[in-house]
Amino acid sequence: MNNFTSRVIAAVLGAFLVLASQVSAQGTTNPNVRVEVLAASSEMVSNRFPARTNAIAAVDVVAEVTGVIQDIVFTGGQTVETGDLLYQIRDEDYRIALNAALAGQKTAEATLSLARATLERRKLLNERGSVASVEVEISEAEVLKAEASVLAAKSSVDQARLLLSRTKVVAPMSGVITSTRYSVGALVGPAQGPLTRVTQLDPIAIELRIPLSQLDADIVGGVALSEVDIHFLLPSGAEYHEDAALGFVEPAADASTNSAVLRAMVANADFRLRVGQPLTVVTARAPKEPQITINKDSVLLDREGPYVLVVLDSGVVELRRPQLGEDASRQRYVVLSGLSEGEMIFVGGHSRAIPGSIVSPVHGN
Repeated sequence: MNNFTSRVIAAVLGAFLVLASQVSAQGTTNPNVRVEVLAASSEMVSNRFPARTNAIAAVDVVAEVTGVIQDIVFTGGQTVETGDLLYQIRDEDYRIALNAALAGQKTAEATLSLARATLERRKLLNERGSVASVEVEISEAEVLKAEASVLAAKSSVDQARLLLSRTKVVAPMSGVITSTRYSVGALVGPAQGPLTRVTQLDPIAIELRIPLSQLDADIVGGVALSEVDIHFLLPSGAEYHEDAALGFVEPAADASTNSAVLRAMVANADFRLRVGQPLTVVTARAPKEPQITINKDSVLLDREGPYVLVVLDSGVVELRRPQLGEDASRQRYVVLSGLSEGEMIFVGGHSRAIPGSIVSPVHGN
């Protein structure tokens, strides 16, 4: 073999060795994975719950006296105030009854006046010896009887006046009124049932049913109800921009569902919310102490349940199954146990490593 051939063979072998070393180096490079370093924070803890609106008060309007409807002075759907006239019932019969009661009162008062005059006259005659004492006693009894008759007559007048006033059917409270169930000319009375209904819509109640297991842990969390912030999402997903606060928890829990009803009051001046409307309630509260949260994308699922991949300081990947609580508004889970502050967990690149392998963590997005 001449020198030229030897040099060619040596060059080829050198190039092959360089290429092999590069391939080997590439094969031993640890894959990069995106990680998040866990840190405790005091950010608000929030949850979402389905809810429905409910009226604080709704009152059926009934006719308290029997009669024919003469006039209806409202339109269904309008706002009424306490005392507004709604129906006028024909009142002729009730006016006649009032006049008769007034006449009876005058008769009773006249009888009383005569009885008192008779008593005074008999007392004078008794002093002169012209009338026996028993006659005076009889006159005294007649006065008492006449006074009682006057009281009864006045009561009859009050009763007649009250019945006459009830021919005007008025709104029992402020709110939105429904359509009338009876028309002009209809005979109505207590036996005919409600004529219409007035519902208070401002403020309006928001009721949400919460499992007892979540009531303390996820909503109250050891703080007062007044410290829990809430806001509402309409079915469209738009936020209802009115301040509200949790009012109270129903004292009795539902044993069949192990849940309790929470109620919040919210302003509804423009009647945008209606009774029975579905809403989503988002609650938020400050934690009693700093909490660790992780992105939901970091959590994987297998047959045994949710898990995360943790990168140890040595770069080794470890499978961990922490206990998690949900924080829906920020798309993150609250770590209840199983992970510690300062540890690194996968937030991307899960397919590049398996538990036990070695990776190169990359912080940030």
